[in-house]
Amino acid sequence: VSPVGGAPGATATVLVPASGNLRGTFTVHALEGASGTVNLQVDAPGFAPATLPVDVVEPAFTVGAFTTGGGGGMDVAVTTLSFATYRITLGVQSGASFTRQPVRTGGTGFQATLVSSDPDIGGFVDGSATPPAQLTLPFDPGVSRISVDFDPVQPGATTVSVSVGGLTSARSTSGVLTATAPTISVSAGAVGAGLMVPGSAGLGAYAPADLTVTITSSDPSVLQVGPSDYTTPGASVGVAVRAGNASARFATHGIAPGTATLTVSAPDYATRTVEVSVVPPVLTLFALRTTLKTFDSPDPFNVRVGITTPSGGGYQPQRVRTGTGPLQATVTSSDPGVGVLAAPADTGQTVTVTIPEGAFSSATSDLAFSPGVNGTTDVSVEAPGVPQRPGTRYTVTVVSPGISVPSVPAVGAGLYVTELV
Repeated sequence: VSPVGGAPGATATVLVPASGNLRGTFTVHALEGASGTVNLQVDAPGFAPATLPVDVVEPAFTVGAFTTGGGGGMDVAVTTLSFATYRITLGVQSGASFTRQPVRTGGTGFQATLVSSDPDIGGFVDGSATPPAQLTLPFDPGVSRISVDFDPVQPGATTVSVSVGGLTSARSTSGVLTATAPTISVSAGAVGAGLMVPGSAGLGAYAPADLTVTITSSDPSVLQVGPSDYTTPGASVGVAVRAGNASARFATHGIAPGTATLTVSAPDYATRTVEVSVVPPVLTLFALRTTLKTFDSPDPFNVRVGITTPSGGGYQPQRVRTGTGPLQATVTSSDPGVGVLAAPADTGQTVTVTIPEGAFSSATSDLAFSPGVNGTTDVSVEAPGVPQRPGTRYTVTVVSPGISVPSVPAVGAGLYVTELV
């Protein structure tokens, strides 16, 4: 026995301060290799003595593997860019209950040994350049738990076994560690021929150092890739990812209708492939009012280019891709008497507007519908190789403004009233 923090012996003196204190604290040290029951005699001046029986039993240990997602068992799954932490705890097992206890002061302590069955999968972190597949660590006096990280260096499975001297454990002391390369997720939807859209790759683990994510098209005649700033594309592009980040952004450029496979790879990550469809582009008219009055000012609207989405049949605007030049769209009114079209350089039944490279819409200031006489007219749009979106029709009805006249009261003969019209 000893005072807390003191050297052990057959007798220990513990001070109980005055002023209402009722307890003193001491430490019981069980000697190595001993077993049985020992009676502790406790005496204090003015108090009846007490006897405290203490059972000295065989020590035990527990071990569990943990990751950032939790754990506690010995079977554990990690990626090659993460760790598994093995926690070894000393104490006493009583039935299903385990009580944690530290190594006693002045004792010989215990040695914990961890062994991995496959050194190629990785090793235990001990500060050396190459983590070893076997590591022995001491439990020093005052220590009840030690933690050791396992660093997987390549995908695979290895059995990790843990032992502490000749101690036993009520739980499993070995298990399988399975290491896999972290995954890459890819977001890249359908794109129109002659158009471009943003894409992204998400790393399944933060980059441990600066690295390059490479995106490659299987068929550059159908689909090309480029940086996220929409600069000139090619068959492949490398995107720099700084340490601590987990995403890479790029752009896909549709060259011709068809299907191509994107392959996305990065060092130490599992390569990912996705199929991307290149579909024919279509044109739509945006913000064109369907009803106007004959005296209304010209109604501004614009032309947009995009695709009819393969799933769901919706419309998605997309930018004119880099390197193709601007898209020249022709807009026509079927009845110029009902309305004509106004562009900066021309006004008439048919005008031409431009959608610049990198844009999906003409400028609102570049196009307007100017109403004429009463009637209806269909406004349509097309460009070389790019039709109006199937199933759409843009009909404008022009009407004369009405006249509102209030009721006029009876007017006396030889008199008058004034009303608004």
